[in-house]
Amino acid sequence: MPPTPTRNTPNTRKPTTRAAEFAAATAVGKKAAGPKAVPPTLRTATPARIAAERKRLDLKQQREIKRRVREYEAAIGSMERAEASAEAAPRVRGAFKALTVVTPPRILAEGDSWFDYLQTGVITELSPMIHLPILNLAQAGDEARGMLGVKERRKLRDHLFRAMQAGKPYDALLFSGGGNDIVGDPLCLWIKDYDPATMPNPTDVFDEKRFEHALGIVCAAYEDLIALRDELSPSTALFFHGYDFVIPANKGVCGLGPWLWPSLEFRHIPLALRPGVAKEMLLRFQAKLQMLASDDQRIFLVPTQGTLKGTDTWWVNEMHPSQKGFVEIAKKFRDSLRAVFPGI
Repeated sequence: MPPTPTRNTPNTRKPTTRAAEFAAATAVGKKAAGPKAVPPTLRTATPARIAAERKRLDLKQQREIKRRVREYEAAIGSMERAEASAEAAPRVRGAFKALTVVTPPRILAEGDSWFDYLQTGVITELSPMIHLPILNLAQAGDEARGMLGVKERRKLRDHLFRAMQAGKPYDALLFSGGGNDIVGDPLCLWIKDYDPATMPNPTDVFDEKRFEHALGIVCAAYEDLIALRDELSPSTALFFHGYDFVIPANKGVCGLGPWLWPSLEFRHIPLALRPGVAKEMLLRFQAKLQMLASDDQRIFLVPTQGTLKGTDTWWVNEMHPSQKGFVEIAKKFRDSLRAVFPGI
């Protein structure tokens, strides 16, 4: 007897669409991951809540600046009244003819984390050295292009204009900017993949055209700052600096950074060349600032490069000095200010 032919058992599973299969698979994935896979803050975040948080942080920064302004005006006003009452306000001539100020000089600062770093920074250390209050508008993380963008530019314009209108223009504006513009993740754009056959020196690592463009944007910010000074407060002396020779150390702070190491690692730059690459970047940056200063007798370049040595004593991470390091940098600013304002 021939074998009985087998019958295919019909597929009783209901046909599903791809959308249904995706939904089912997603549910399985979420169940496997558990509720802690997504942070609670992200699970509840909405565009409105994100916008509200940004607004809150912005208002917090505004309140901090207003507090600094109040403290500065109270302190400088008290000093002016004390010196006036004691008839101890001789006129002091600076290093250029256009400047004649009555002590105590009024000093404004704008900049990045080198002027505003946790519990220290150049301005924090400088003010007690020269026994003068300094109105510090700096905020950590600021870029030069951001400080001369619309929002920050308006703030700076307002301070310069109000001071001039009150008959008390700022005698000096200290500015720190540019470091954040050329480091961080974008750094990999203006350095090249390492080739041992053609890159024996740190200077060989740079994509010259791209790095020149990056410096050009920074210089544009400085040029606009100078134009802003010329327009609103022509007697104000400008003080710039070129930071110091940072050492790529793969160390950040408060969840930020490192700023150089990732790009240098990505481009396979040897460890021996990395300090030289960082130094070359800053030397070229300072050369740009020197050109700006040479064209204007009211611009002064504070010689900060080459001040700090080593990594443990002078640097707390690859971009920021320790408090001891900031003290040494502040001394350079003090000496430059005294050269222009002998009464300090």
